[in-house]
Amino acid sequence: MSITRSTTTHHTISRGAFLRGAALAAGGAIGTAGLATATGSRSGGLASASAAGDSSPVPPFFEGSVFGDALHDRADGYIASFEDLYPENENVEGRTGRVTSLSAKELAGIMSIRMFEPADNESGETFTPKVAEGIGLDEATAVRFVGDQGSERVGSARLTRTANDRSSGVLLTMTPRGHEPFEYPAGARLCWTRFLDAKSPKGVSTAAATEMLENAYGFSFAEEGTNPTRTRSVKVFDDGLHIRGEARYGTSGPWTTWLGVALPADPGAAHPGEDGWSYLFGMVPKG
Repeated sequence: MSITRSTTTHHTISRGAFLRGAALAAGGAIGTAGLATATGSRSGGLASASAAGDSSPVPPFFEGSVFGDALHDRADGYIASFEDLYPENENVEGRTGRVTSLSAKELAGIMSIRMFEPADNESGETFTPKVAEGIGLDEATAVRFVGDQGSERVGSARLTRTANDRSSGVLLTMTPRGHEPFEYPAGARLCWTRFLDAKSPKGVSTAAATEMLENAYGFSFAEEGTNPTRTRSVKVFDDGLHIRGEARYGTSGPWTTWLGVALPADPGAAHPGEDGWSYLFGMVPKG
């Protein structure tokens, strides 16, 4: 099979853009140029690439989880950020090797959690994370964000496996109910990217889907520089609800299959008042 690539040949990774939780910051964020091309202008629509007639892309491993066949509403909860903890672990002070556990103090100090700011924070309120307990790999715990003007937001932080065998990541979701809003398959490998400039995931193009899989996968391996992720056989299903494709890092790594699901996301401070969408990808087990 030939490798499916977008018109953007080389992508770069920007830690600063990622920690803002949006691929729109200056400085060559991973996939920034490609996303701008693939998603179109904020007022324009997207070229439809729905794989009509194809069977459901959701394998048994993902059934009953957030990767199922229902479009989630923002009221159910939304993804605020996904911070990769690389083997060098500069994100976690004093730690070396793969992060498989985080104390409550370490979790509260994770940059994407420490820098959390809701998009509707028009007053400029500063939020401080409060974490009661630590977590291990594939576990989650509640995070209270207490504002200096009396506001409070509730989130759930999960320490998860990523596309990179040597790294892990912290997935932050926000929920009005005070607990983790989504279900995940046990031991799932996850990666994530934002999808802005769209009212809904309906009609997402194959080019945009390819770009987002490359972005999400690439962040599992590096925080700066050229993104050598390759993708192939990328398809869009269910009017944009699902994306499925293969990816690998560079030219020598193994190909792995990934299923993406459209989920609400905080649109970021640059786009207050908009709904915001993103794609969470999970690796499909072999066999």
